[in-house]
Amino acid sequence: MVGTCLRFQIEAAHGGHDRPHAHSVRWNCQQSLRTLKFVFDGFRFVLDKVRNRQVNKAPIKQRIEKLGHTPGEGGIDIVERGMLQWQAERPDIDCSGKAIIGRILRLQGVVLKNVDTALKPFNLKYPAYAVLATLRVCGGPCEMSPGELTRTVLLSSGGISNLLARLENDGYIVRINSKKDRREVIVRLTEAGKALVDPAMEAHARAERELIQTFSNEDAGQLGDLLSSLLVAHEGTV
Repeated sequence: MVGTCLRFQIEAAHGGHDRPHAHSVRWNCQQSLRTLKFVFDGFRFVLDKVRNRQVNKAPIKQRIEKLGHTPGEGGIDIVERGMLQWQAERPDIDCSGKAIIGRILRLQGVVLKNVDTALKPFNLKYPAYAVLATLRVCGGPCEMSPGELTRTVLLSSGGISNLLARLENDGYIVRINSKKDRREVIVRLTEAGKALVDPAMEAHARAERELIQTFSNEDAGQLGDLLSSLLVAHEGTV
């Protein structure tokens, strides 16, 4: 296009009567150059966008490569590493919720592992301990219905039935008929169960305190309030 316009301009300068006037040819050339510049600027804009995206992704990939396969290396935890991978490969998805939910799910395993270690001297795992401790602190004769236990310790009805059978066989609980309704079964903590769970509760509370000792009292209080707000928002109050 530019070559044709220049040829017209040269011929016009030599006085060709059957060619466009020099002024008209120069105008056409200028318009063509402007069009080419516009197209070129458009390509350059797109190219810069692509380059900027690659530059923006580079730190993410560099941090992932630096981490290798060792969680926590480089000052970030395994959940943040996963978020960086999501941001690098699926930048179209907002994965910000993982900063909280992902860490809660990850910490569940950490907490249960530490609690089970603390309960090992008592030959208890957390589900069985939770039943005994719940009965211990409910007041009065330390008894509850299976339904109340299921809702409190967050176990399925099938799971609680099997667990109660084992605890009863070990002599830590008894199942009796309710005085109010003979068709209703009540689960009661025995003296043997109380003797077992009392020191286990001390070990459990100590393990919990050790797990959060990285926080100051103020930070721990604020975190507790935030988690409470999240829990109430989804489960309501009791």
